[in-house]
Amino acid sequence: MAIPFAFLLILFLMCGTYLLPPLPFPCANFTETYWSEFNFNVDTPDEVASNVFRLWGIENSKLDRYEDIWGNLIGLRWLSIRLNKPFGFYTAWFREGVLQKIDVEWTPLPMPSLSQAVECLGAPGYYIVYYGMAPDGHNINLDLLYTEKGLVVRYVSLFTTFLMPELPEEFHPRMRIEGLAVVAPGAPEQMVPAVYSTGNVGGGYVHNACLSKPWPGSIEAMEIVPRQEFISCH
Repeated sequence: MAIPFAFLLILFLMCGTYLLPPLPFPCANFTETYWSEFNFNVDTPDEVASNVFRLWGIENSKLDRYEDIWGNLIGLRWLSIRLNKPFGFYTAWFREGVLQKIDVEWTPLPMPSLSQAVECLGAPGYYIVYYGMAPDGHNINLDLLYTEKGLVVRYVSLFTTFLMPELPEEFHPRMRIEGLAVVAPGAPEQMVPAVYSTGNVGGGYVHNACLSKPWPGSIEAMEIVPRQEFISCH
């Protein structure tokens, strides 16, 4: 029995996704033009859902909803897989019924390098890099703060453990960025709490703002703040 051509074409395309090298990360995935359509600290969940439908074509009923223990809506999440739209996972987080921030995750797409982020978005106004520490290890935390755009490019390395006692590798232009946060534009002391007080990182590291430094002109010129300085910011 002959195999339908359409079936063979679909099979070829599916196999091609594993055999072909990944496409370069496009600057359009930073969706700069999209974020101007959202009013942070103003938009309600209904207004955000309306914008998501207008920009991504995803209906309100298809959005994942997050509620707190009292039943209040605190998050809306959607996935964009359309080739003609920015691709990735997006989560809008609300506080007291208004939009606080939008988290962007690019996994499982080929993630951009740190140098690509700077090439696409330009030089940030400020940066934060420090050695963090959990009960069982160390890691590197990085934020690039675009204070005029309301964008925060974030990177957190894996924790070292007693099995891997070395400090994590220092940041470099080729390291992969997993996502960013979008909040209202403002000074570091305004943007950092907005990023770290809601969502998946809620309640953590709001004090990072005191570690912010003006952009030194290049990735290589950034300095990692030692753990002692991080602790003193508490």
